[in-house]
Amino acid sequence: MAAVADTLQDLYLMTDHNTKSAFIPFFTILSTCHKLKTFAYIHDAETPIKSLNDIQDEIPTHELQLTSFNFTSHYLAYEVDAKLPAFLHQCPHLEQLSLSCIDGEQILYSIQQNCIKKLQKLVLHHFLCYQAKHTTANDDSLQLVTASILSTEECADIMIPYLAKSTDTLKTLYVNLRPVAVPTWDVLLTWNMPNLRHLTLSFEDLDDNEFIAALIHHLPLLEHVEFEECEYIDVFVLNALGQLLHLRSLSISGVIGAEEDSLADLFLTCAQRGVDGTLKSVTLDNCLDFIDTCDVLQSLADVESVQEIRIRECPLISEPTMNLFCDKLQQHPSIELLELNRIGAITDQTLASLSAVEHLTKLELYQLARITDEGVSDFRVANSKVELDIQGCGLLLDSTSIPTFHGI
Repeated sequence: MAAVADTLQDLYLMTDHNTKSAFIPFFTILSTCHKLKTFAYIHDAETPIKSLNDIQDEIPTHELQLTSFNFTSHYLAYEVDAKLPAFLHQCPHLEQLSLSCIDGEQILYSIQQNCIKKLQKLVLHHFLCYQAKHTTANDDSLQLVTASILSTEECADIMIPYLAKSTDTLKTLYVNLRPVAVPTWDVLLTWNMPNLRHLTLSFEDLDDNEFIAALIHHLPLLEHVEFEECEYIDVFVLNALGQLLHLRSLSISGVIGAEEDSLADLFLTCAQRGVDGTLKSVTLDNCLDFIDTCDVLQSLADVESVQEIRIRECPLISEPTMNLFCDKLQQHPSIELLELNRIGAITDQTLASLSAVEHLTKLELYQLARITDEGVSDFRVANSKVELDIQGCGLLLDSTSIPTFHGI
């Protein structure tokens, strides 16, 4: 690192997922590379506590030029957390801060005192043990554009006063209602948030649907809505989505269940807006226990404004349902990109149907066990204009496995 200390501006580090991977002394690196603007360290190794205690990793004693700092550890430890508050004292220029820590008491206070003037993006993952009290120091300078608070305990009560200072600037908000109770977030229904366009939601209790529906109604200018790891999406939430006249993208990922008739009705509502409608992208990802009726995909195929569809790991989709969906796409006036990932219903017959989709420009096929070299060759002959991205599929001799990434 010493060789590039005077020139290096961006550095990204990652450890492998095994017990033999050593923890990287990143504080020392940051002290040495004083020109760094962007730094990210993803620690995915279960490093023994004794090893952490033995690490000689000195906190920088001078002001750093960092504008973006990301420390994410999948195995959290107090030994690292204890140094972060003093480290943040040296980072007054931060615009983006992402942390996953187990002890957030002093860290939050340090963020409040040292990083709040220029901070635009704040991501807090797995924060625990909050005892800190809200302080008003520097509040008027806070202008967050992106806020993400997830997998936390006792965090929302502390952070909401700071989010309240950013209601005019917030564009992206991630709200995880677990394990924080919904009443804590009721204040969101009183904020104007005129610039909020991207909302990501994760919730567990079925009763949370009432709050989610009310929140969506409260934000009529939303353009991008994502659901992640939700227990169940009910009719009230889906009806609220149908009333968003500016909705451009919808993503449902890791959701256990949904009111399928209402989901089909949502797509039919969007379809009624025609080819000039706003909805451009739909993702159905890891929907293990629903998307098993023909109506959902048939209604989705009717949305003429959609340009990108991604369907990943929805095992209940049957072969006849998928074939009907692909047949209907042949007359679709806008579809340009289609991703099919880990769908058992995809066969060579599916490819033959997709080869006749007139406006398709890219087809992504991942981990599909039932397509063959012959089916792909026939597709290329029938439609040579479509860009094919094929990985980890069936009997293809040149197929390779694709990596799987989890989390945000």
